Amino acid sequence: MASKEVILHPKSATVLVSLKEDGKKWYASSLARQSGLSYVYVTEILGIFLKDGLIEFKKEGKIKRVRLTESGLKVANALDELVSRINAIAAAPPKAEKPAAPAPEEKKEEKKA
Repeated sequence: MASKEVILHPKSATVLVSLKEDGKKWYASSLARQSGLSYVYVTEILGIFLKDGLIEFKKEGKIKRVRLTESGLKVANALDELVSRINAIAAAPPKAEKPAAPAPEEKKEEKKA
């Protein structure tokens, strides 16, 4: 499975976008807690992201810290923007629709009556 198939899934997108948060040290377990997903699911997603070069691991003692690569940051920013646009569209009031014009046949019947 490639990142493109995983990224568009809302749960996976949450994990990737969470990694954008500056100043926070992310680990698989903290990503699982933040996103409400299981640790196993998050590690599978991270494995796919790693394979495709979206993240990298940095070993700190016994644990591995997860960071976005430059490519991963671009994808996370694009996902974040996409979600923002979708939310803005969903929050916008519906446009008033013009009433449909009667069909030409209906107009002729009205004149005859």
